[in-house]
Amino acid sequence: MEKRNGVWLAAVSGGPDSMALADMCLRSGTAFAVAHVNYHHRPEADEEEAWVRQWCLEHGIVCHVRNEAFVYTGNFEAAARTWRYDFFEQLVRQFGYAGILTGHHQDDLIETYIMQKEKNIIPEYWGLKDSIMYHGILLERPLLHMTKKELEDYCSENGIRWYLDATNLQDDYARNKVRHEVIDHLSQMERTMILREIRMENAVMTERRCRVRTEIRDGETELSAYRRYQTDDRLALLRMIAEPQKQGPGLSRKFLEEADHILMNHNDFVIDVRDQQLVQKNGRFFL
Repeated sequence: MEKRNGVWLAAVSGGPDSMALADMCLRSGTAFAVAHVNYHHRPEADEEEAWVRQWCLEHGIVCHVRNEAFVYTGNFEAAARTWRYDFFEQLVRQFGYAGILTGHHQDDLIETYIMQKEKNIIPEYWGLKDSIMYHGILLERPLLHMTKKELEDYCSENGIRWYLDATNLQDDYARNKVRHEVIDHLSQMERTMILREIRMENAVMTERRCRVRTEIRDGETELSAYRRYQTDDRLALLRMIAEPQKQGPGLSRKFLEEADHILMNHNDFVIDVRDQQLVQKNGRFFL
């Protein structure tokens, strides 16, 4: 990993991917602090927190820990992610870190792509980008070129202790199910083909968005101009209007197709989009 300028915040859970990330930051000469989140969700959680703290102490790295009681409703994974990233954002703003580094790897990239397809959504990006802006903060994923196995081997070869999250072995979560039933059985050739497919789909989507983006003026689009496009172009344009902030998993294709049907067949409409509304006025529609 190349040395990065500035002081970064590395998200470290204690697993092989994040421990490899921390070690690579150290070896590259990148200045960084560590952020660890303890959900108290598993018996090993306190032991993992203690290990991350100890590793940071041994290497002279500042360690930020969030370990108050985690109370949530609904989906654990979604709530945990929000809780985790709220903590990261708070630290970056408080201490002025250059950005956030996470240990996402190639397996995560492919899993995300497969789940996007299964959920039939039209995302901002297929798979995972190596660099994004999160609430105005730079978030980088420098390990997307490495597989989970390669990161585990890296830790073993360099004598880096890491913890296995036992919940990752269960199929209670959709991502784990994809991981165990699909990702773990992919050959190198199959991985290469999927990665090529992801690159091609992103290239097509980027070209399409560049083409239709010219129709948006101050968040508004002429209904007549919208109707001149082919279906996939319309859906891309509609998503840019309906989700200008590009946060979250993305609107489902089913929702966009239903909204598109209304836009193609009605001149007066109000369409609920999460906590906002898509409306038409004077031949233009906007959120």
